[in-house]
Amino acid sequence: MRVGAVDYILKPVDPEVLKSKVAVFVDVNNRSTDLATQLLAHRSAQRDLLRAKDDLEIKIRERTASLISAHDRLAQGNADA
Repeated sequence: MRVGAVDYILKPVDPEVLKSKVAVFVDVNNRSTDLATQLLAHRSAQRDLLRAKDDLEIKIRERTASLISAHDRLAQGNADA
């Protein structure tokens, strides 16, 4: 974490300069908050996608096993005939 002044104000204080500086800091804070919110949303979406991917992989393995079993039964039936 950085410590120290990021800006300074000269005396006598010019009200317009002070307003401008405060506006910039408010804007930077708002953007930082927005970015943090977007990051949380992105991480949540990423977790959801990983869960969906895992679910799909399980379904694929189950379906593949089912197809192999059906194929084996058909092959066995043809061999018996």
